[in-house]
Amino acid sequence: MLAATVPSVAPAVAVEAFAAARPPTPRRRRPVHVTKAIQAPPPTPAVNPSQAAAVAKLKELESLQSQGLVGETQYQAEAQELFN
Repeated sequence: MLAATVPSVAPAVAVEAFAAARPPTPRRRRPVHVTKAIQAPPPTPAVNPSQAAAVAKLKELESLQSQGLVGETQYQAEAQELFN
């Protein structure tokens, strides 16, 4: 009965010896899955000089309106003139 209560050291030693004798297993890399393709931004359309001048004038009008120097009706009239 006394032998049953005393833990045996032999199984622990056998496990350590087996682990030491076996070479380490190389770690496998997990595969990478791409879920979303990255898209390049659309190309900017070519702007001719008259369009560039109209855009600059419109930005200037917007700036003047935001500063309170140009009213809404004057802004609308000049913007409409640029588009025609």
